Amino acid sequence: GGGGSADLSSQNIDGGVYASIVKGAKVCAEDVNTNQTLDCAKTNDNGTFSLSLPPDVNLENVKLSLIIEDANGTKVEVGEVNYENATVDNATGLVAITPINLAENDNETAQAIGAFIHALGGEVNATENSTVDLSEIESIENVTVELNGTEVPITEVNEPIEKVIKEHHKISVRAHHKTHGDIEVEVDTTNTTNSTPQVICEIDSDGDGKKESQPVEYSLEKHKQEIEKHIKELESLHFEETSGATESEEMSGTPGSGTTGTTENEEMSGTP
Repeated sequence: GGGGSADLSSQNIDGGVYASIVKGAKVCAEDVNTNQTLDCAKTNDNGTFSLSLPPDVNLENVKLSLIIEDANGTKVEVGEVNYENATVDNATGLVAITPINLAENDNETAQAIGAFIHALGGEVNATENSTVDLSEIESIENVTVELNGTEVPITEVNEPIEKVIKEHHKISVRAHHKTHGDIEVEVDTTNTTNSTPQVICEIDSDGDGKKESQPVEYSLEKHKQEIEKHIKELESLHFEETSGATESEEMSGTPGSGTTGTTENEEMSGTP
């Protein structure tokens, strides 16, 4: 993978994290052969990130992990996806990490992952075109998985949330969010009558000092369209950067040719 770049000191992986736009999520690239973490970055306001990898790493051997991390460095790994499965455009190498590819296209699991991300960001209504702000999670106090009726810390299970959901174990998380206060999230996958796992969030959503328990209203179907839209925007963001650079180089070689706009128009109309 990669190659063709003039700068051989490193290679970049650029992309975005979308369930809605997800801000403040941590993305890490790992070499699956050596289990070495190559680089990590947090997503910015529009959900995008950029990782810088050594030039000799074969991108086919890279997996990307999505992690929710608090201010003290306590982490919850949501899931992982191979670089190739996250690539949305082979020409640019851009990637998108979404509930769908984290869940390996399993809709029930993807639905639960999307709801889980929204719940920890305090976005219980999970409206479309919103931003989930994970950068405001001040502390993740407790993450447990229920095994045979006993709650054990997820660190003992040593699996990402996505795998635990697929294995139908109940997950509980307690966290403190700067804006939304104390949040308790429960992912209940044990209810076999309804195949879609329920994600329940206990949060003081109306600011009256009392926490209410409510299901997270995350509709994967509705958000799929929004995710597609963000991926298109991601591609245009990327192309603007590259074409911008070339344009200015071309321009600088032509003295007195006026603004980019007019040159483009002249080219378009065929006037020399």
